[in-house]
Amino acid sequence: MHPALLDGHPRATIIESFLGEVMVIRPGFKMSFQSLREAQRFIFKKGWEINVEIIKGSAISRRIRK
Repeated sequence: MHPALLDGHPRATIIESFLGEVMVIRPGFKMSFQSLREAQRFIFKKGWEINVEIIKGSAISRRIRK
């Protein structure tokens, strides 16, 4: 990624499938998570910013899984 676009923080894409599976993707990096919240915590601990969000899961199914 071009340094001028970073604005100080590396960026990541977060994708949630219809079934609630979550994937965090960056150049050279891809990791799966069980929940959206878990993926968000991981991104913030790394000091990354969420650049693109594709959230397709259901809010109701997220509450049921808690």
